Amino acid sequence: MIYTVSIRQHDSPVPVEIGQTILEATLTLGVPYPHGCRSGNCGSCKSRLFAGDVEMSPYSEYALSDDEKADGRISPSNGGTGKIASPPT
Repeated sequence: MIYTVSIRQHDSPVPVEIGQTILEATLTLGVPYPHGCRSGNCGSCKSRLFAGDVEMSPYSEYALSDDEKADGRISPSNGGTGKIASPPT
């Protein structure tokens, strides 16, 4: 199954395959997505979720705090599908 992600700063939806992260999918297409570690430890790819759901694998609380998560931030290097803004606004 493939999901699609809409990124405000990119014209076309990005297909994300099961087992693939949003960050991996965007970089594969050459979308300039801010990132540092690709593993959810640094927080450079942190983005805001506008709609949908993102199921995230374990990540560093340094990279995404509980308060940030409650405020609608996600870690694209650790998860799935939704409409997001990158870089965070």
